[in-house]
Amino acid sequence: MFSAKRIFFLTVSIALVVTSCKTRKMIKTGDRLFEEGSYYNATEYYIPATEKKPNNTRLTYQIGAANMAMRDYSTMAEYFGQTTTANEKAWPDARYYYAEALQMQGEYDSAAYHFNQFLINTKETSDDGIRVLRERAQLNLDGISLMDSLSSMELASVSSLGEGVNSNFQDLAPKVIDENTMLVGSMVNDSVINYDYEISESNDYYAELFIARKSGDSWTKERLDDDINEMGAHVGNGVISEDGQTLYYTRCTEINGVAAMQCRLFKSSKVGNDWGEAQEIIEINGEDFTTTQPSLGYDGDNNEVLYFVSDRDGGQGGLDVWYTSMQEDGTFSNPTNLKEVNTKFDEFSPYYDNQNQRLYFSSLGYPGMGGFDVYFVDGNLENWTSDVTNAGAPINSPTDDIYFALDDRGRKGYMVSNRVGTTSSRGETCCDDVFEVEMNSGLFLSGYFASRNDASQTPINGVSASTYMDINGSMEMIGDDVTEGGNSLVYEVGASNIKVVGDAEGYYQSVTEIEASAFEQVDDTLFMVYLMDPIIRETITVKPVYFAFDQSDITELYQVELDSLYSVLVKHPDWILQIAGHTDSRGTNEYNDALGKRRANAAKDYLMALGMADSVDLADRIMTISKGESDPIADNESAAGEDNPLGRAKNRRVTFRLLNDVNSEEDGIEIKYEDADPQGTF
Repeated sequence: MFSAKRIFFLTVSIALVVTSCKTRKMIKTGDRLFEEGSYYNATEYYIPATEKKPNNTRLTYQIGAANMAMRDYSTMAEYFGQTTTANEKAWPDARYYYAEALQMQGEYDSAAYHFNQFLINTKETSDDGIRVLRERAQLNLDGISLMDSLSSMELASVSSLGEGVNSNFQDLAPKVIDENTMLVGSMVNDSVINYDYEISESNDYYAELFIARKSGDSWTKERLDDDINEMGAHVGNGVISEDGQTLYYTRCTEINGVAAMQCRLFKSSKVGNDWGEAQEIIEINGEDFTTTQPSLGYDGDNNEVLYFVSDRDGGQGGLDVWYTSMQEDGTFSNPTNLKEVNTKFDEFSPYYDNQNQRLYFSSLGYPGMGGFDVYFVDGNLENWTSDVTNAGAPINSPTDDIYFALDDRGRKGYMVSNRVGTTSSRGETCCDDVFEVEMNSGLFLSGYFASRNDASQTPINGVSASTYMDINGSMEMIGDDVTEGGNSLVYEVGASNIKVVGDAEGYYQSVTEIEASAFEQVDDTLFMVYLMDPIIRETITVKPVYFAFDQSDITELYQVELDSLYSVLVKHPDWILQIAGHTDSRGTNEYNDALGKRRANAAKDYLMALGMADSVDLADRIMTISKGESDPIADNESAAGEDNPLGRAKNRRVTFRLLNDVNSEEDGIEIKYEDADPQGTF
């Protein structure tokens, strides 16, 4: 007989064997799903298995790897961190992936620490895979060291397009057709997450090409027909030729589930309003490599160039950017590797900005902010004139940033990213969305001020100019200058509403408003002439009113000049006359100030008498001031210090200003004086 104790231990042993078998089966199923690329479902088996085998670091490593594939960086960091802590010796690369997960969450200081620790721990490695990761760790450290400059570049503004264009899963390769239309690929069914699908019965499983159209603030998508979106293949990466007659795109077939794909390039020509039968570009494709992500540009001779990405032999490593030129017979030349930009790591999604002669692409092979970053190089295939440059934030982020492409003016466009802010419900960084891009640089406003009455439009100097630009709905000043030297005022602007205000002596204020649409008609600079209306005043000419030495009475000889001023006052009843009295330099300042006042008052009294005779009230319309000897129009003495009687006689006078009102500094009528010598006043 078995004792109760023996029966108990036998029962426990059997239970442990059953549990162990069940756990092994769960792990085996998880491994199969992982190999097929169904990463989410693999974790559904791995995670329960870790509860039974908490010290199994292979399981925690696999869960970290699955979440890396799903781009769930938080969970990726959690499990690679556990693996590193539990058994770093067995899994030396786990610390690298832990650091990478931290970097892609923007935790740069912590990421730098673990990248450095990984380099220290693997210094003596002979493992080729670890050596590659060491290179990547150093690239990432170099990128982190550049974060201050990369985060402040601001070459563009980037915003999510939200729903309408973006699906719940993957969206890819947006290309501008016109301001309100784009070509875009979408994968509606999340095959990485849902394992129970029927591939043969639904096109929802596959990525497809769509035309997206904007109406107001919303977008709608229309699927291209079956000639393009062939059943049984993932279709995307579309680009349309400049004449709108040829569509280039990619068809990809799965190898071992969704874990790997082989892609080929196709083209279709317009037949009426529809796309014709698909044609494989045989001279570019091959059996043993992938060819994908076509983009069109032009070389220095304006010949059409097709850029694409491939992992074929002859590259620098991984996926590279290649190019081929259209030949006279319509076929393409042998592809050439673009060695100037390619690295031993992956390059992705080339786009050539013909307007600004700049090639954009994404890469893992240069220092960056995390994941794929967008880079650019200036020039063309004959002569690249700059080094490869990181586009910086906000074009780039800690996550993957790919498929950057602009319109034909190089101003606005789209890109794809899995940064925080996507529309997916499967996790904040799991899936790629289309984002709108508006470039901030490369657009200028140049202008000067000229008189509206000047047919030659000669620049006006001395204009105080204030320039305002609409920034997020508010007119913000971007320039405050004074024109000089006939030079134009030049400002770097966005394609926004602009207002330019100018003030100058002798002109009415000029206000010029420029609508944003005006910038759509220029390549890089909008040239303007800001017209100013001159202030045109009535002019009268009078003879000077002179006085005898030390006298203030108005002689009969000069009364006629005051009579003409009286007529102006009667004609313009709102205007004010200012009379200033002047003296020569004989006498003290105090005496001459008083004498100048008496002379001004004498002229006023004469005019008042004329008004009283005509019942015209001038009491509040005539002001008098004294300039004394402070404002001579001639020398009182010669250069040798001798008396100058004629000069002193010219200085004994009254002058006049006709003002618009009592508070005005503007002359209503310009008064000019004849060049006449004093008569009878010596």
